[in-house]
Amino acid sequence: MVLEFPWTRILGAARVSVEVADEFVAMGHSVEKFDLFDAFPRRNKLSIYFETSRFPRRAIDYVRANAHRFDIIQAELGNLPVSKEQLGFKGLLVARSNGLQHFYSAYTQAEGERKRKLGIREGTFVGNTLRALNAHMEQEVSMVDKSMKAADAIVLINDDERRYVAETLGHGSKAVLFHNGLSNLRFAEFAAHHVDARQRLAQQAVVFIGYWSERKGAQDFPNLVRQVRQARPQAKFVFLGTGIDQSQLRELFAPEDREAISGTHKFASSELPELLRQATIGILPSYIEGFGIGVLEALAAGVPTIAYDVPGPREMLKQFDVPMMTPVGDVAAAAGRLVSLLSLSVEEYAALSTRAIAIASNFRWEDIAARMMAHYQAIMPKS
Repeated sequence: MVLEFPWTRILGAARVSVEVADEFVAMGHSVEKFDLFDAFPRRNKLSIYFETSRFPRRAIDYVRANAHRFDIIQAELGNLPVSKEQLGFKGLLVARSNGLQHFYSAYTQAEGERKRKLGIREGTFVGNTLRALNAHMEQEVSMVDKSMKAADAIVLINDDERRYVAETLGHGSKAVLFHNGLSNLRFAEFAAHHVDARQRLAQQAVVFIGYWSERKGAQDFPNLVRQVRQARPQAKFVFLGTGIDQSQLRELFAPEDREAISGTHKFASSELPELLRQATIGILPSYIEGFGIGVLEALAAGVPTIAYDVPGPREMLKQFDVPMMTPVGDVAAAAGRLVSLLSLSVEEYAALSTRAIAIASNFRWEDIAARMMAHYQAIMPKS
């Protein structure tokens, strides 16, 4: 497995690979990795985060030296942007998405256009940052396209990605869908922290899991909170893993809402089941996602969650019998949906919570990894 992140369960993108590797090993396969720290072993661990553009070169060199030892190489999209012949590899080469760069690039361009309309132009700090980000995204898309062309299989994590890669980019049956998931151990951790539906509903707490950024709807939250609390003054909002302190976070909201805001700038993954005990409803007003593992974990904890209707969360939330998605950027619609869910009867909320757990159970690594390996074996090049 080749990935441009540190091999750790702490970071969401890397955690996916670590947990898939666990399942493959449990099946009897052997798995090795080449990660960011393998590529830059003598560098300061902080500075190498700024050198990821050099990672593919290091990954290519490593694979060329070790290709004969592996039957399958699974690399993150863009990490191996050269052909199997150039790698000297005769086995199965898989390119795997952790969020399709083409979609993120489209979001970045749309955001840049929105800010230009607001008068933020090149030459300003924000304008220069947007221009640099657009250039970086274009370079990433080019690397991703090359890695797709070279791969025997392209693994996508939501159906929007699969259709785009298969149909728009023309990769046909090479594009296959394998969602992200949770381990059986993780499901057991959430089950061990189960909270009675009556207690959850009484808490009237809306939870957000994720970094505080425009992409994840940071600019929408002040208005969203105000609208919800106008209808449900007892409603509280809990923000987990924002990257900013609670005191700074509160300053971003209207004075009358600040006492209803709480959260933590970071948390250990092992702490999340306990932290979610205080939640009634989850929300992710993200403008673009690859999958949305925070949504899946909230559902596994029995916390019904709403989101903007975007790829990723859509894979899970479309399985509810009631609407759990709202149009992208429609703060009034999201606020209205939150108010409706916070106003449910205990019986209605209990049924929704039970349904959330059932939906989450459809995304187990044990099942996903087994199907993934079966597919790999079925398309393995003949020696």
